[in-house]
Amino acid sequence: ATALEVGKSLHKEVVFKEYPWNELLPALENGDIDVIMSGMSITDARAERVNFSHPYLEIGQMAIIRTADTGRLNYPGSMLKSGVAVGVEADTTGADFAREYLIEAEIKPYTNTVEAFAALRAKEIDFFIHDAPTSWNLAQSKDTSDLMALYTPLTNESLAWAVNKNNDALLAELNNALIALARAGIIRQIQSHWIPVRIEVN
Repeated sequence: ATALEVGKSLHKEVVFKEYPWNELLPALENGDIDVIMSGMSITDARAERVNFSHPYLEIGQMAIIRTADTGRLNYPGSMLKSGVAVGVEADTTGADFAREYLIEAEIKPYTNTVEAFAALRAKEIDFFIHDAPTSWNLAQSKDTSDLMALYTPLTNESLAWAVNKNNDALLAELNNALIALARAGIIRQIQSHWIPVRIEVN
């Protein structure tokens, strides 16, 4: 929804293209796409490859468990126990967090959330770490009532759009559009519609 509003603001047609997570940055660098708008966190490593717009949302990684395990795994500290299996999506900040802090856990990477949710249901993992919007969406979906999020953020991250290092003009246009949409209250309206929690918009 935000992408369409930006397209209107810039008087440009928006064409959506889907890529696996680990192919997004190469697609941007190769010029196959102009901007990444898929909830990418700003990190130093990514900033060496792309330019980021102004942040549009502050989030954190959160843990997801099976609802049936609420009694024994109902706090993030449970992930520190020896023998615990933790799923992550490969090449994400959630994976970085798990490798750095969950020394005693068995870390299992997955290609996407569909695979990870299946592994959680099959009891191949005890936790799945992903960004906050994934956890928030669990509360709205009847298909995931057997899973629940532990809403304590494990990290503090800023989401932003990524553009090619050589495309300063587009970066400036996107930043100006973000400022205008934020001042008009449109970003807050969109985020309030899709995210069932109170959020703060910069």
